[in-house]
Amino acid sequence: MTAPTFQPPGYTPSRRPISPIIFIGVILLALVLLGGGLAWVLGMGPFAPGPTNNPGPTITPGPSPAPTAIATNGTSGEPTPGPTGDEVPSPTVELTPGPPNDDTARLLLHVPEAVRGTCAPGAFAEPVLARVDCTPNDDISVYYALYANETDATDAYDRAFGRAEIDRDSGRCYNEADGTFTATTDSWPSEHEYTLSGQPIGRFLCNVDGPPSITWTDDRLYILAVATSPTDDSDRLVSFWASEAGPIP
Repeated sequence: MTAPTFQPPGYTPSRRPISPIIFIGVILLALVLLGGGLAWVLGMGPFAPGPTNNPGPTITPGPSPAPTAIATNGTSGEPTPGPTGDEVPSPTVELTPGPPNDDTARLLLHVPEAVRGTCAPGAFAEPVLARVDCTPNDDISVYYALYANETDATDAYDRAFGRAEIDRDSGRCYNEADGTFTATTDSWPSEHEYTLSGQPIGRFLCNVDGPPSITWTDDRLYILAVATSPTDDSDRLVSFWASEAGPIP
């Protein structure tokens, strides 16, 4: 039997020193726990929120902006609306005068020489083949239109006649004495056939719907012509038509 060890009063027993390996392990564990706590608080790593099944908003592209019209001076103008599917474009009635062609040259052959030098190609639409606009003097202007056949020329004349709302062969609209022609404007509008050497050539219409005018046809040449007096000189107009206007064969 071993006798008990005597321990004097105030004696503190000595403690076994802590192993360095255990100390380091404790510190590492504390760091791991501290890092895990921070990751959980901040939602990082394995604690980050996963994707949800709710789809996000879908963005539908809107219509493209309307194009901006460019003004003739190069500046930007207001947008110009384009045609819709319900709109039918109107046909072009008047065309830009073009250079003389074979039909223009053929038409000019039938214009009296005194008038021909004042003529220029004019604007026209089908079924006209060619047109020339002439200004033989300050008080007369006249144009000649060439058609492919008598029917087309007559139809154009009949449209002008229909607008006058008068009867066929309603009057001559002028008097002639000793080679001097005088308009009988009190009978305008009026319409009649005219002849050459006793042979019917065409028809003529005197009208005062605006400046006084005479519209006539030459059925031999498929030509319709219209002469007007910008100065309202009806006597000069009928004199020009009867003795100067042609057309000539």
